[in-house]
Amino acid sequence: MKIQDTINRINKEYIRISRNQIENILAVPNPKNIFQWHFCIHGLKNCAFVGGYYHGILNLPPEYPLKPPTIKLITPNGRFAEGQNICTNFTSFHTEQWESSWNIEKMLIAIVSFMNDNEMSTGVVVTSEYEKNRLAKQSLIWNLKNNIDFKKYFKSFYKILNVPSNVFTFDEQQLNQYEKQVLGIQYYQGTCSKCEVSQQSTCYCGKKNQETLCGEENFSCNDVCGKSLDCGNHKCQQKCHKGLCTPCQLLPEDVDTCPCGQSSLLILAGGNFREKCTDPIPTCTSICNKPLSCNIHKCQNKCHEGECVKCEEYIEEICRCKQSKREIECFKLTLNKTLGKQYICDRICKKTKSCNVHKCNTPCCPVNKSNNDLQGIHLCLKVCEKKLSCGKHTCELFCHLGLCGKCPIKINEPISCICGKATLKPPQPCGTEPPECHFPCSREKPCGHPCHLNCHIDQCPPCEFKVEKKCRCGAAIVPNVSCSKEALCTIACGKPLSCGHKCEEVCHLGQCPKEGNCQKKCNKQRLFCGHKCIQTCHGQSECPKEPCKVEIVIKCKCGHREAFVECGTSDCVLDRSLACNDVCRNINRFARFYDNEKVFYPAVLVRFAKQNMLYLIKLEKKIESFIKNQEKELSLPFQNDTQKKVSVQNLLARHYHLNVQYYNHFNSPYFVIESTKDVCIPKCPLSEYCKKVEKGEIKSDVSPFQVSIRFIGVLAKNDPNFEQLDYILKDVQKEFYVEKEDRSIVVHFWDKQVAEVAQKKLYKSQSMYSNFSFEVNEKLLKEEQQLIVPPSDIIRRMKVQKQQQQQNDQGEDQINNQEFYIIDDDKDQKYENYYTRC
Repeated sequence: MKIQDTINRINKEYIRISRNQIENILAVPNPKNIFQWHFCIHGLKNCAFVGGYYHGILNLPPEYPLKPPTIKLITPNGRFAEGQNICTNFTSFHTEQWESSWNIEKMLIAIVSFMNDNEMSTGVVVTSEYEKNRLAKQSLIWNLKNNIDFKKYFKSFYKILNVPSNVFTFDEQQLNQYEKQVLGIQYYQGTCSKCEVSQQSTCYCGKKNQETLCGEENFSCNDVCGKSLDCGNHKCQQKCHKGLCTPCQLLPEDVDTCPCGQSSLLILAGGNFREKCTDPIPTCTSICNKPLSCNIHKCQNKCHEGECVKCEEYIEEICRCKQSKREIECFKLTLNKTLGKQYICDRICKKTKSCNVHKCNTPCCPVNKSNNDLQGIHLCLKVCEKKLSCGKHTCELFCHLGLCGKCPIKINEPISCICGKATLKPPQPCGTEPPECHFPCSREKPCGHPCHLNCHIDQCPPCEFKVEKKCRCGAAIVPNVSCSKEALCTIACGKPLSCGHKCEEVCHLGQCPKEGNCQKKCNKQRLFCGHKCIQTCHGQSECPKEPCKVEIVIKCKCGHREAFVECGTSDCVLDRSLACNDVCRNINRFARFYDNEKVFYPAVLVRFAKQNMLYLIKLEKKIESFIKNQEKELSLPFQNDTQKKVSVQNLLARHYHLNVQYYNHFNSPYFVIESTKDVCIPKCPLSEYCKKVEKGEIKSDVSPFQVSIRFIGVLAKNDPNFEQLDYILKDVQKEFYVEKEDRSIVVHFWDKQVAEVAQKKLYKSQSMYSNFSFEVNEKLLKEEQQLIVPPSDIIRRMKVQKQQQQQNDQGEDQINNQEFYIIDDDKDQKYENYYTRC
């Protein structure tokens, strides 16, 4: 424990004692040594110390409250030796019994209680009640004559001590006069009082000496007497006593039985043939059975001379907190009780203290449900130290519940505002704010503009006066700027960086970012494929030669098949295309029967429109504006959603005839859309087409619904308005579409999971709708599969240019543009979009 923590603890106790004086006790610390306390016990009643004024000293150790103090009384009192440390369970004599919950107030109260007790201990003297009364009457005069510290520390407490204020300044003659007149001591004829002269006295056994008053009897030192008995062979085993020692108990004439007392010597040995006390006493064969020192068990040895052995029976001992037990030898338990020791287990108490915040960490805490906390162990003695409402001082009370009280300190000086025109007269509670002043603030700002607030105690706010200022980069003069703020223009720097990009920072100071700090995309065209490099700017170094990851559209020769695959170009030109299949050949063969003007969207796109209608409408407007304005390129930010991406790719490429590229190398993927010569706007946008499908105006070859439930034996006339069906499926409303088909009812569901929930509700309804068939749209699943699974018949064409050195002046032609075809079965390629014209 730090010395400062001890000083803080003692200060807190001093504040509490000074505010609430202890009854019959005055206590003050030494101004030069806070660890030394002087106390005066006074005003005791109904005891032998009535009228006494007893000055004592309490010395606290630097480790307090972890270690106990020493206590001694200076004034003669008849109970404790003057100037000698007193032995108690809360002083340095018994550090093992000390508890940190003790405080100065408790210890002083305990000393008063110990004064009225007759218990013997180190530092205790034995005197008569008469002597204690006599010393009590003489205690004030003794202190004034012989004790300088008493005058020094207790002079200002004359009212509490109930003595005249000038008695502390009396000389010896005045003190004698005061003793005669006020204290009632009179010199009269007759028997005098006892002699007050002290002398050296010896205890009854003659081993120890101490000072006693003249005429008093000798004292007992409480040790074993040890004097030789009348037999001359044995010694007295009694404690130091008055008078003669008892005769030897082993004399032949006094012993007529065996040592255990169960057999007569007459029967046992035919008579008492012992001639002296040292002769052995005949023993019998019985068990001794004498009570041992514990007074619980009996001696189990055979009849024997001398004292019985120690009781070694194991008995159960309960700890102080009553939660643990142990087995211990009986004689040890008896000895511990004699010495006041108690079994302490290792169980740490975790109950909350009186503050309901901190927990008790005392091992084997004696406080439990069956007893009250009379010693105050669970009284939280930690000082609160929270900030009070004034914000300057801390709470000096012990840890407590609820809010801290108001700051007790008073301000004895006037409290004024900054300008001094408004004032509060003292005294005022600590924390009182300066009075509100309605005059304008008189402080000047560095800029010279006035403060627009009234008089205030805190700092003036930044100047908000509007001025014209030159911007930070110096490129423009910005009007209407607050005086305290820095002016910023909106002009981009535009200076070329070393990497080739232009600096886009707005109104910045210092140099532009150096190479390596540019966070833009490279955007240089790759060497072979012409797509933009989407790596972070790498300065003047070459773009990476890894395969291009941009997704592009590839077609078959006739243009009826499309697929979206990664470009894949690295260090040579790689052209990819799809092979025509049977569908392409049928379309070419029967081209006259196909209506190219008819707008048709596959079921997958209809489902996409249903699930993302708001996004689709915004997308259609943006693409329509892009086409009408005849822009060449458009970037669209996008979320990494595979199903949604495939639908957008197919919609823009197939129906708008745009060149769609998908960049997915960053955390924020995006589409790059390029205009083509065949670009067009569909006559019926996908959003309108989806609404017509829902209304039944258009019916495509492949239904856009994942599941259809067809009711068996239910006619439309049985439930013309579908009220009963709507009630059964009320939890999945707006998730299905009802259609009358051949006088029967069919319910179409966009999502299979919703259809499964509806299936359970229809089964439980036990109505006419309980009998139905659950039809999964296999064609839709197949169509979705065709979009996701990459095609296996991609044709890859590589253009390889080779140069060979001329050999021996023979002009060999260069081999250029050698072409060959390879069927690519690479399963890493991604998507194909397959359409069938109406």
